[in-house]
Amino acid sequence: MTILDELTEETREFARRRDWTAVHTPKNLSMAVASEAGELVAELRWLSDEASRREDLTALQREAIRLEMADVLIFLLRLGVTGHHVGDTRLIGGWPPRELWGRS
Repeated sequence: MTILDELTEETREFARRRDWTAVHTPKNLSMAVASEAGELVAELRWLSDEASRREDLTALQREAIRLEMADVLIFLLRLGVTGHHVGDTRLIGGWPPRELWGRS
């Protein structure tokens, strides 16, 4: 079992114990991902590129960013439980290295 499998199972059980599975639909979870991603962006808004680097952030800023990243990940994992799996789509086939080398 991979770490992602373990995390997915933990989030599935967490939601089950709270009876959230009925509201964890693909639509609701994708909206949650978007809103949590917005909260992550808000933590870095108005910082210069240099100031947004980890070593230049305060401990409080790093913790807030860490928590928002966790929220995004949790909702992505929950979305995967609904049958919308990424698999290797983007990790292998979706971004051919030679064709995209040096471009982001």
